[in-house]
Amino acid sequence: MNEILKDPVLFFMALSIVIACTSMGNATVTALVYIVTTALIFLKDGGKSLQRRSLMLYFAFVAIVLIYSAFGKGTLSSRTLNMRIFAFINMFSVFMMSYHVKMLNSKQVKGLMIVAFFALLFSIIGTTAVSFVDPMAVRIYGFGDVEDVDFEIANRYRSMGMMGYGLAHGMSVVAVALSVLILQAKSKWLKIVSAIMLLLTIRLLFVMTITTALLLAVIGVAVVFANYFSKGRTFMTISLTVLIVAVFFLTGLSAIFLDFSGGANDEIYRKLADVFTSVESGTSEGQMGYRQELYSASIKTFLSNPILGWGSDNGSHLIIGDHSYFLDYLAYFGVFALLIFVAWWKEYKSMNLHLTKEFKSYYYYNFIPVAGFVAMKGASVCGTLPFMSLVFIQLIFRFLNDKDKSASTVK
Repeated sequence: MNEILKDPVLFFMALSIVIACTSMGNATVTALVYIVTTALIFLKDGGKSLQRRSLMLYFAFVAIVLIYSAFGKGTLSSRTLNMRIFAFINMFSVFMMSYHVKMLNSKQVKGLMIVAFFALLFSIIGTTAVSFVDPMAVRIYGFGDVEDVDFEIANRYRSMGMMGYGLAHGMSVVAVALSVLILQAKSKWLKIVSAIMLLLTIRLLFVMTITTALLLAVIGVAVVFANYFSKGRTFMTISLTVLIVAVFFLTGLSAIFLDFSGGANDEIYRKLADVFTSVESGTSEGQMGYRQELYSASIKTFLSNPILGWGSDNGSHLIIGDHSYFLDYLAYFGVFALLIFVAWWKEYKSMNLHLTKEFKSYYYYNFIPVAGFVAMKGASVCGTLPFMSLVFIQLIFRFLNDKDKSASTVK
């Protein structure tokens, strides 16, 4: 930990991790911390930090968006422009931090891992405490600056450590990572604390009725455990995954998480019923039907101008569903939107070179909730996903991989 306090790059990376894992700081504070972190990484690593295909693809995407804005492709309001600038800065910073995670030594990785772990623990415990008082607090008060919200109550809940709505969605990625720690960590105490954090995370997703995050978290965790017990055999992994998910949702097992909160909120069962009915009947029911309409709207808008899209604010009469990061970006920017998703995947995949064979499959399974969110949720609630997937997850796997190598060396 002393090294983090002495090294400016590590200090600001640690500060970035705390902000991302606890919802501390507004968009301006987050952007400023990310900018300083990025500048320090560039000064330390030089041009090498920019010489990556993933970053080149991302720069190409940003250039296209700026050209759209400059030449009036859509009516870009000042509020939307500010949001875009914050998003671009944050994503670029995440790419830079992702690069630097791979350059750290084992001692530095361990220090940042401790910071991330305790920041998340604080956030989970704080949100759990708030959920006993108001189960829907994160949905109602976790959006930031929203109209018709009692800010006195919102600020009180946030001071208790309540996570924001975006981070609550990102907890599905955290859940999968925690399951890997349970199975692969060398420390018994780390396994136990990870298990407790995982159970509290699943419970929070239940109580807060964040259905998509809950489903993706359970599926991702099921895949990790299925892969472990099937020893990596593909057919057995798939079969065990289906069995675990079915047992969890179709028996009384899932009710335990609501019972733990005194049954304060059972709306999640209505939402899950919509999902299962839609899967069983092949038709869209309830909320699933509404979401399909939104997805269809974005697809129709994209197909009406697949090359160039309709611009940042969609000045046309066509509708963009705003409920799928992937489809919405295709509608806004046409096929050029693929650049950002390819860049994201390439940056995630670059960690492959730093992992032993044992950890590679687990690492890719951690991308399941990320891919699911990109497909099924809008960009407004996916704000933490780049950081969670490109910094937090990579930090955990560097930690596990380094520990495994150390143990092998000792043997």
